[in-house]
Amino acid sequence: MPFAIAGKRKKPMTINGLIVDLFAGAGGASLGLEMALGRPVDVAINHNPEAVVIHAANHPTTWHFIQNIYEVLPRVATLGRPVDILWASPDCFPAGTLILTDKGYRAIESIKKGDLVLTHKMRWRRVIECSTATKPLLEIRGHGHPGLLVSPEHPFLIRDEYREWNNSRRSYDHALHDEEWRPASILQKGQFWGAPCRFPRETIPKVPGRGMAEDENLMWLAGRYLGDGWTRLTETRAELVITCGKHEVMSLRETLSKWPRAGERAQSNELAWHERSTKTAYQFSTNHLGLVQWLREHFGHRAESKTYREADIEWAPIRVTSSTERIEKVFNIGVEEDESYIAEGIIVHNCRHFSKAKGGAPRERNIRELGWAVVRWAHYTRRPSALIARRRSLRCDIIAPMADVFVQYEISGRLLALGYYPAPGLAGLKPGQAGPIFTALVLDVRRIHPLRGGRAVSGCPH
Repeated sequence: MPFAIAGKRKKPMTINGLIVDLFAGAGGASLGLEMALGRPVDVAINHNPEAVVIHAANHPTTWHFIQNIYEVLPRVATLGRPVDILWASPDCFPAGTLILTDKGYRAIESIKKGDLVLTHKMRWRRVIECSTATKPLLEIRGHGHPGLLVSPEHPFLIRDEYREWNNSRRSYDHALHDEEWRPASILQKGQFWGAPCRFPRETIPKVPGRGMAEDENLMWLAGRYLGDGWTRLTETRAELVITCGKHEVMSLRETLSKWPRAGERAQSNELAWHERSTKTAYQFSTNHLGLVQWLREHFGHRAESKTYREADIEWAPIRVTSSTERIEKVFNIGVEEDESYIAEGIIVHNCRHFSKAKGGAPRERNIRELGWAVVRWAHYTRRPSALIARRRSLRCDIIAPMADVFVQYEISGRLLALGYYPAPGLAGLKPGQAGPIFTALVLDVRRIHPLRGGRAVSGCPH
């Protein structure tokens, strides 16, 4: 099966050994490897059980490990067999993805260091890093969103919905769990992703038609619609219906009387409510075309499409996560302090573990030392082989003894390695001390494989 990189025609590579995905998500990168090599990945490792469950569904013949990468012994995982392809992948967006900056939306490939972007904390923060890679792409679509393309590992700000029984109302209340960052590969239908709704000053949009006063009473009505309401909209009828338990009819009737009708026909800021009892509940309905249109536009329609607003973020349900079977050049940015930005209107994290946003180096020691975990696996690869490793882009072709670097190797004229190798124990390391550690690492890799044409490429200076 031909093995090609960056669209160039290469000699066929015979893959008799194992294919290993060290940082497997739900299977996007593994799918790309299978498409390129003509056979599935043999071993996949991820510490996230949800990711491994989905990966196993997409790749049933793969041997899966739900463990930290440091806990998996290569000899055990490989059963002593040699590895031909070793993969660990980055997270990014393709060219053309729009990023919200203080100057408006701009394509991600045009973002430069120093630009200001909006973060999940609804404040402008400076871009301190830009990077690229080549990745398979997923497409994620949600309510009111046409979809965006992203690499499988890129984190999104996500909340899960749950139902809680309200004994006094004899019905379920709908609410959301606390937010957390999750990779794109494990996102599912029914989960909620976040979009900013304050920038930073916001006015309530006017209700069309005969209008309504934009006050706290209108916001209460919108909240009640989200929890217990629905709408009907036809060419001749526009109806808002609020449902309640029969035990709360009196209190709800009193609240809905805040918009009294003075004459025979309701005018601006007036609502005429009609009541009807059903077998299990009680309903209040009113006719107001502009109000129904306003509620649908800003809060959604039907239970599966309604959105939640809390503080500065609107939460809308995800509809579809699917593979595109495309492998393209992708881009990522690092943002100071908040480590997040807005892509196509959705809140996302920047490069999660290798961010420079908290001080210029990978934030956690076990993350900083991931490169050495890759080197440990290199002992089980055979020559010629592929050490296709992770994070950061090829920003400049210079040899530089940096703490965080790329090492690119060519074997027999074939580009076979993009390796991100940060040295261990870099907390407090001065730039002048990085050279000897990096040199030792290169020598270690060369000792494992007598590689030809190796060069170091600076990824992000320490």
